[in-house]
Amino acid sequence: REYWAGVNSELTRFIFGPGPGLLHEATGELARQFLEPVMAGEKRGAFGFTEPDNAPRPTWAVLANDELTLNGQKSYVTGGDSADFLSILVNVEDPLGAKLGTAMVVVERGAQGVMLQDTFTSMEGGGHAAFRFEGVKVPSWQIIGNLGEGMPRALANIGNVRLMVAAEAMGMSLWALDYLNQHLLAPHRTGGSLGDKEGVRLRYAELRIQAFAGRSVLYRAARRADGPGNSVNEVIAAKVFCTEVASTIIDWAVQLVGGQALVVGHPLEALYRRVRSLRLVEGANDLLRLNLAKGNLELGK
Repeated sequence: REYWAGVNSELTRFIFGPGPGLLHEATGELARQFLEPVMAGEKRGAFGFTEPDNAPRPTWAVLANDELTLNGQKSYVTGGDSADFLSILVNVEDPLGAKLGTAMVVVERGAQGVMLQDTFTSMEGGGHAAFRFEGVKVPSWQIIGNLGEGMPRALANIGNVRLMVAAEAMGMSLWALDYLNQHLLAPHRTGGSLGDKEGVRLRYAELRIQAFAGRSVLYRAARRADGPGNSVNEVIAAKVFCTEVASTIIDWAVQLVGGQALVVGHPLEALYRRVRSLRLVEGANDLLRLNLAKGNLELGK
């Protein structure tokens, strides 16, 4: 993903094809109805995790007679407007209100009570949707895994995406540095090139040092993620560090290229918008810093 992000082409997002996501361990009817069509390119899913700020309570479901009755809201569901189904995190309780734990539940977009409330586009061009669920009936076999596994499964999925975000950030950084390299070597109106100026060289060297550090963090975290131990903190650190390194590199690339890089349609203008979103997606960076500190200071992780 770092390599293809470094190509900086709109087409590279189609290279990897569909992935199983939260359904990677699905079996039986859940696999036949959802996983297999996704992998065949016949259906598309979306992940519903974020609750709107004005939600009266987190999305919940009552389990009775092998059926869930689901109510609540989800916002910022990326790709939700074109998805065939949603995989959403819900709090499950019995008919008397006793808590049974969290669950990831697959909900058909066309199910009665599923309402698309809003669609919107964020600054980097991503499409998102907001949904309301009112009395949606879902058979219990559409629970992914077991009751009580909802939050761990959701966080594991987010963790996987965080590492991909870090890789994308470093790929974008490499492309920006290559673009900046060509710009600094090109003839300049003042005579010679911008790359001849000592102050510019110092800044350019600093950006390359940061890129080296970012890639080192990325590949260290990837090795930990491939191993048997817990890699949550390393993945958090990689996501935070790499996205902020990328933001610095692209910001300075815009600064050194000058006003033309601010024109809509310029490749650095597009990268500038994209990289800003990466510090918020899959967990805002400062929130992740707090999570990392809490895990270390309070939980000994």
